[in-house]
Amino acid sequence: MPLAARGSHERWWRLAAELLHARDVPGYERFAFVLTDTEYSLQRRTDVNYADAYMRGFPELEWFDHASAAQMLTHARADRRRADRDFTAVDRYFADDDPASVELGDFHTDSAQVLWLGALTWLDTVRALGIRQTLVTPEKLTALAARVLREDFPRVLAGIASELRQRDG
Repeated sequence: MPLAARGSHERWWRLAAELLHARDVPGYERFAFVLTDTEYSLQRRTDVNYADAYMRGFPELEWFDHASAAQMLTHARADRRRADRDFTAVDRYFADDDPASVELGDFHTDSAQVLWLGALTWLDTVRALGIRQTLVTPEKLTALAARVLREDFPRVLAGIASELRQRDG
């Protein structure tokens, strides 16, 4: 696969995709999921990061295009708040649900869970490769999660802290 880039990050995604051929990567199944085009294809990542068309990129940046605060909140769908559902493990995700009504697809397509897998994949891959890096660490991710999630999402925070404790050190 040529590494010639058509976009600013494409060569890095192509390089990461080459790692899919190394089946001995720790957590290969999760790693393969993160790097597939199922959820975040190269085109989707480009659209989200660089779109200049309305509602194609980060909608948070478009809030301020509205004339009033009420319009901003409507645009943000503030009335549809995310549930405090621990997306760090499938059993905890469905902890309060009747097993007969569980749809595994809900867990595997939850956008927060997909992002979470990306973070774990990064941590596990750099550790397996023996790379000592200080940019994204379990300690920093735990501190960030605590600051952002503490009051509104205590179950999510507990799951994140528990999973990251296993990787810290």
